[in-house]
Amino acid sequence: MRWAIGAASAIGVVCSISMAASAEDRPLRRYKPATISFDHKGADDPGLVALLDQLRAAAAARNVAAIRDVTSPDLAIITPPIGFPPPGPPKPVKLEAGVAGPERLDKAVGLLATSDAEPNRKALDGLILMTVSEALAKGSVSRSRQVPGTYCAPAEPRFDREQVLAIAEAADEVPDNLVYLGEDTSFLEQPDSAAPAAATLKRGAVVPFIEGAVEGKDGQRDWYAVALPNGKRGFAKGDRTLSFEATRLCFAKSGKGEEAKWTLSAIVVPSLTMTTSR
Repeated sequence: MRWAIGAASAIGVVCSISMAASAEDRPLRRYKPATISFDHKGADDPGLVALLDQLRAAAAARNVAAIRDVTSPDLAIITPPIGFPPPGPPKPVKLEAGVAGPERLDKAVGLLATSDAEPNRKALDGLILMTVSEALAKGSVSRSRQVPGTYCAPAEPRFDREQVLAIAEAADEVPDNLVYLGEDTSFLEQPDSAAPAAATLKRGAVVPFIEGAVEGKDGQRDWYAVALPNGKRGFAKGDRTLSFEATRLCFAKSGKGEEAKWTLSAIVVPSLTMTTSR
């Protein structure tokens, strides 16, 4: 199982539970390649761009108050399972009446705390700054299906669900182990820089993640293995794959005319619920 938590999968905690023997013995089949896309239409709205710039500046200045000030009073907290997205939009977490936006923000980032103890004010402020900084670091924003009516950062991948699930089936992997490539990647037939090429896949290609922390011929455990569309295993160094689910900040515009404004309206925080169904 490969899990990722974070504003982008790069910021989170990535865990790989690998079984090398079973991964090597498992037969693979060819599959039809699939590539994710993003819906950027409307993401260049001047008001949204200005808000994102404001949040980046606030995070850089460690001005938590400025971030809390642009949080919607009705901030929604979305907690989908880590791994492959559910078929429909998950329901927001139910909160008691009277919980204001800044308090909702605290509850959302509190879910990212690594300690069992309830985070104090200093810890919450640190989590807010980390979440905003990492979510906006790459400048990717897109319309969201998971949180309708919003734009989320980092951008939310779109894909043909049936086609992508067929890839998991061909590799005999659970959908939660599907990832997409963050950059063009050349895969080799063995974890050895001198091994023959297995395939080169473009950025955004969906692949089943088979094994992480693979030891290469050089003795370094910085290789990983995926199932390739040609039915082979492919090995590459330096994992740059991205999970479908990640911590995201989502923004919406409320009001009309001169009263209209953009706010931080939702936070998506993947939960540790394990899902293995297809």
